[in-house]
Amino acid sequence: MKFILSLLFSVIATVISLLTFLRSRPRLILLSSLQPSATFITPGQIQIRYQKGKKVSYEPLPAGILVHLSFLNPSPSDISFFQLGFYTDTKMIEAYTMKSVGYLLADKIDFLYTFLDSGYQGELRMPDRPYGIFKSNSYTALDFFMPIRPTDDALPDKI
Repeated sequence: MKFILSLLFSVIATVISLLTFLRSRPRLILLSSLQPSATFITPGQIQIRYQKGKKVSYEPLPAGILVHLSFLNPSPSDISFFQLGFYTDTKMIEAYTMKSVGYLLADKIDFLYTFLDSGYQGELRMPDRPYGIFKSNSYTALDFFMPIRPTDDALPDKI
């Protein structure tokens, strides 16, 4: 009888440990996969609005590809990402980030997207750097822009 009781407690402890492990393991859910998230951008369709003191200026971005991705991190631990970019057969092209336009030395920087059919504008959520953290129990939506340069031989295979 003692043997069966001991065995039962061991099985219950193992099941509880397994369930705790499965609930607390880090995982990242890509929510944007339900709809197409890549858009071809014409030159000037995305502009950088930057403010130096009281002066507001605009700088257009070249033609490229805009990708919107949303991530859900339901785990109790933070998850890091590195080398945010677009991969072709031959090279990696780094995505535009807030740090990419640091040369402007502005007080405030925003990326503006212009809808071609209506002319309305909206702000894009560009990441701060090509690396970062998805905080635990959080939702993160990011926009990624890859310029298409004349020297680029192919469009990206994966993001």
